[in-house]
Amino acid sequence: MLFTMNILNMVMVIMENKLYKKIVELNIIESNDVLTIAVSGGPDSMALLDLLKRIKIKNEVKNLKLNVAHVNHKTRGNENIQEEMLIKRYCEIHNISFYKTDFFIKQEGNFHDQARDYRYNFFKKIARETNSNKILLAHHEDDQVETILFRIIRGSTLEGYTGMKQITEFDNHIKIVRPLINIKKSEIINYCYEFDIPYAIDSSNKSNKYTRNKLRNRVIPELKEIQPRLNHKLIQLRTYIEEVNDFVESVAYERYELCKIHYDNKELILSIKQIKKNHISIQRSLIFYAINQITSNNLELSYDKSNIIINMIGNKKPNMELDLGNDFKCIKAYDRLILKKCNDSEKTHEDIAIIRIKPEGNYQINSNLEISVNFTTDIKKRNNKTMILCYNSIEWPLYIRTRKNGDKIKIKSGHKKLKDLFIDHKIPRYERDNWPLLVNQAGDIIWVFGLKQAYTDLPLDQEQYIKIETL
Repeated sequence: MLFTMNILNMVMVIMENKLYKKIVELNIIESNDVLTIAVSGGPDSMALLDLLKRIKIKNEVKNLKLNVAHVNHKTRGNENIQEEMLIKRYCEIHNISFYKTDFFIKQEGNFHDQARDYRYNFFKKIARETNSNKILLAHHEDDQVETILFRIIRGSTLEGYTGMKQITEFDNHIKIVRPLINIKKSEIINYCYEFDIPYAIDSSNKSNKYTRNKLRNRVIPELKEIQPRLNHKLIQLRTYIEEVNDFVESVAYERYELCKIHYDNKELILSIKQIKKNHISIQRSLIFYAINQITSNNLELSYDKSNIIINMIGNKKPNMELDLGNDFKCIKAYDRLILKKCNDSEKTHEDIAIIRIKPEGNYQINSNLEISVNFTTDIKKRNNKTMILCYNSIEWPLYIRTRKNGDKIKIKSGHKKLKDLFIDHKIPRYERDNWPLLVNQAGDIIWVFGLKQAYTDLPLDQEQYIKIETL
C-alpha cells in the first residue's frame, strides 16, 4: 500500500512538473505578474487556475497576483449557475479575487462571435481594473487542432492557418497568454483527476449543431482512425506554415515602408510601381498588412478580395475601385493604390455647396482649400496659386462649384474638356466629382484650382485688378 502511494505521489509530482515546465521554460509567467485568468468552469480552465494557484503558493514566481474572470452566458439554465458557483467557491477557498458578468444576446447574428467579443471585452475590462499585464486563456493542443481544421474548411490567410499563438499582444501592454496550448486534453483531464480538481462539463458540447462541435465529435475521431497521430501532424503543418509566414511577413513589412507614399487616419497610399517589384506572396502579405493598418485590424479581407486587389495592381486600366466593406474602399488611381474610409460626401457624390465670391474677403471652400480675394496693383504675380483678373471686365459675383457634364476650360488654342484635364494630371476618379472650380456668371470655368487657369488676355491699362490666391 505504501509503495502504491509513493508511486501515485511520484506520478502526481511528474504531472504537475510537466504542466509547470511548459510555463516556466518559456518564461510565460514572470515575477510581479498580475494575471487575469479566464475561467469557464470546465476542466481546462480549472486545471490552469489550480496550476497557477500552486505556483503562487510555492512562491516559485515572486509576487504573483491572481484574478479570475468568468462570463455566465445564460444559455443552459441551472448548468450556468452551477459553473459560476463552482468557480466562486474555489476562489473563496483559495483567497483569489473573482469577477463575473452575464451575457445576454442583444441582436441577430452569430451567437458565438458576439459571445466571444463580449468575453474578450470583459477580460480586457477586468485586466485594466486590476492592473493585470496578462490575460490567461486555457486553450490546449486539441483546441489548436480544431482551430486549424476549422480555418482550413472555412478559408483563411497564411497567418490564420497557423491557428492560435501562445503569446499575443492584446491591448495597451496587456498580453494574451495560452500556457496549455501544447498540452493535450487528455493530460489536462488526468491532471484534474489526480489532483481532485472540481470542474463542470458543458452539455452543449455534445450537440453537433455547431461546426466546431461537429469537428470535435465526428470529423476528428474519423480522421484519427486514418492517422492516429493527427494532432502531431497538424501541429507540424502549423509549424511549417508559421515559419514561411514569419519570413513572408518580415519581408513584406520592410517593403511596405518602400511602397508607402502617404498615411494618415483617413487614407493610406501605396506606390503600385513598388508593389509590383515583389513576388505575389509578398504583395498579398503587404496588402493584408496595409489594410490592417488603415482599418485598425477591424476588417477581415477575404482571399477572393485580395486576389481582386492583386489583379487591379497588374491591370492596365488607370482607375479601378473595390468596396472592401465597413465603409472602406481600395482605389487604383494610375500608379497609386489608395486604401481609405469613405466619408458621407464620397458615398453620395454630393457636390460642394455653390459659394458666391465677392471682390474682397476670405472663403473656406473645403477642408483643404481656402482662398483670399483682394484688390491689387501687382499684376505680375501670376502663378498656379494666384490669379489676376480685371475688376471692371468681370460681372460679380463669381461662384465656386463642382463639375458638370460637358465642362470645358478655355486654353490658348481653343477649349479643353475638364475630363481630359483631370486625366492629363492623373487625378483619381473618386476625387473629380468634388474638385472645386471657379466659374463666372455664365458658368464658364475660370480656374480649376491646383491644376489650370483659363486663358485670358489681361488688359494692362486698367486701374483696378483683383487677386485671387489659394492660401
